[in-house]
Amino acid sequence: MAAAADELSTRVMGTKKIDFAKPLDLSVLKDRVALVTGGASGIGLGVVKALAQAGAWVAICDLNEEVGKHVEEELLGQGCK
Repeated sequence: MAAAADELSTRVMGTKKIDFAKPLDLSVLKDRVALVTGGASGIGLGVVKALAQAGAWVAICDLNEEVGKHVEEELLGQGCK
């Protein structure tokens, strides 16, 4: 299992290995663009918030447009992109 995690981290982050026991450094996502499906609730919402707080430009896609707009307004009010 560890070998699979090493292979995945190499593909995602280049040659840098990810230690999954430590929190990820999300600062590398600053000014990157992310599209999150299901971003208005649940795990998707958590991903949206983490990416936005890291400084990424986040596009929220969700079937519930009303809730998605509310999330957008909330994040913009916090100074997120």
